[in-house]
Amino acid sequence: IAAYNAIKSNPDLFAEFLLKLKRRLMELDLLLFCELDGNRGDIIKDCCDGYIIMYDKLEDEGAKEDAYYKNFSNLLEASKGYMEIPSTAYMGNEIITKDDAENLAYTSRCEIKKDENEGFCYFDINKYRFGKRESIRIKYESLENIKAKLCRIGELGFMGIHFDIMNIPTEYIMLFEVMFTKATYPSGAI
Repeated sequence: IAAYNAIKSNPDLFAEFLLKLKRRLMELDLLLFCELDGNRGDIIKDCCDGYIIMYDKLEDEGAKEDAYYKNFSNLLEASKGYMEIPSTAYMGNEIITKDDAENLAYTSRCEIKKDENEGFCYFDINKYRFGKRESIRIKYESLENIKAKLCRIGELGFMGIHFDIMNIPTEYIMLFEVMFTKATYPSGAI
């Protein structure tokens, strides 16, 4: 269940709703996971079996994101938390798939640049609206930034990761495979 606006508008009522929902799901041997944006997560910390910690503002990446996750792991029981791995891109404020963003860069013949400090890739395209040309920035997380997040999961005490299976880019799956699969070697090989 997603909790963004409900938790902001009436946190106490939403916490009560989650407790009732959790009890009913428990009777069916089901678990309740809640997507949180971190603003008011402390109010519902005992209302769910686990948390998906959302962070989708790419302009705030880097040190701010790290502080956000540290604060969240201190605020809630970190072992119930799953870190969100964003699998989409942003065209201005519009969400698009990462593959669509890279295809757009290719068809527009734009050079994809990488912001080393912030950890995301970006490029600018020109769109025409109402006869006027306007520049729009398209950005998404770099593969290196995703890898750094995966390495931080254990440090922060989180249970694991969460991502949108319908939009996950192939290179992310390959990265997960490499990072979390132990290689087996024939006996005697180094």
